[in-house]
Amino acid sequence: MTSLKTLRRRITRSGPFVRALALVTRWFILAYYATLRVEMLTHPEHDKLDRSKVLYGFWHGRQFLLVPSFRGTGIAIMTDLSWAGEIQTRVLEGLGYNVVRGSSRRRPARALMAMKAVIERGHPAAFALDGPRGPAGRSKPGAVYLASRLSYPLVPVGTAASSRFCIPRTWCDYQLPLPFSRCVVKLGAPLWIDDVDQGMVELDREVDRITREADEAAGRRGTDRRTGARGASQRLGGKRGPRGSRRTVFEVKKSDEDWRHELTPEQYRVTRDKGTEPPFTGEYDDFKGEGTYYCVACGNPLFRSSEKYDSGSGWPSFWAPASEDSIVTDVDDSIGLVRTEVRCGRCGAHLGHVFEDGPEPTGLRYCTNSVALDFEHKKRGKERG
Repeated sequence: MTSLKTLRRRITRSGPFVRALALVTRWFILAYYATLRVEMLTHPEHDKLDRSKVLYGFWHGRQFLLVPSFRGTGIAIMTDLSWAGEIQTRVLEGLGYNVVRGSSRRRPARALMAMKAVIERGHPAAFALDGPRGPAGRSKPGAVYLASRLSYPLVPVGTAASSRFCIPRTWCDYQLPLPFSRCVVKLGAPLWIDDVDQGMVELDREVDRITREADEAAGRRGTDRRTGARGASQRLGGKRGPRGSRRTVFEVKKSDEDWRHELTPEQYRVTRDKGTEPPFTGEYDDFKGEGTYYCVACGNPLFRSSEKYDSGSGWPSFWAPASEDSIVTDVDDSIGLVRTEVRCGRCGAHLGHVFEDGPEPTGLRYCTNSVALDFEHKKRGKERG
């Protein structure tokens, strides 16, 4: 049995097999696409853009129509490093795409910089915003970060079909239009991103809206269970994270002048002015040390390495705080969306936000700025400064 598995693995991963499968897949996509009645709807502002300096964003479950619709345009797109990614790479290159191999989960900063280099050579780029593994309908920061760094517009894209089949047990409800159905590809107004955190929220809203409009144009009503189904404000529901409690009196109190004196400018911007560091740039995003994370402002123990996990978001993520007294939460509606802010339970420093898309057992993701943290292998137990 083992030798049979080994033989099958050798055959399926051999160069000739991969090339043949990619060729058949490409032919199938084009033949299937020929049966569809596809209408392209573009916003007038999109038509004015320099097409060599634009980024496109769409939901993973709606991407099938886009692959043949934009063939031959030289758009840059990322595929992962797996065997399936090798098949995808050959298919997409055969359709005229510029493919960047990389992983958004392992060494995401390297993959993002590789994509940036291709874009700067004059190629537009497209991103499955919630890929590769979700959560569905919620953008990862990569595309927004690049749009901000490059000062390129980010165009929201939605697709729909009057009749479609959703592949069972896929995290994104991956959709295939049925043959001879009426299909719509809709490009929205370009977004210009200044702040990554706010840009992600705005992008989610716009892709959701464009996807709903595509559904309506294709003759469908209502929304899907996950893909393009929820506005960004509905996803959080205005809830506070179940850990911690709202509190305005803190043990450590200092004047604004004192905080400015004790903290670096970036630490002050994040912890006192509630700023956000760029994704994939923080010291502790990909950090694997074992120990405790403390508040950089007061030394309060906040999180343990045993609760840290790789969320792929670009910021250090934890599924639980060190204790219920470590943090407090508060309602944050500063960017027009109700979110749950996470603050240090001792001094009130802004740490980040908590979202309800984390792993078990809590289902929470404490998305935290590295600059607000200080890591040590042994507990200090003393206040900083």
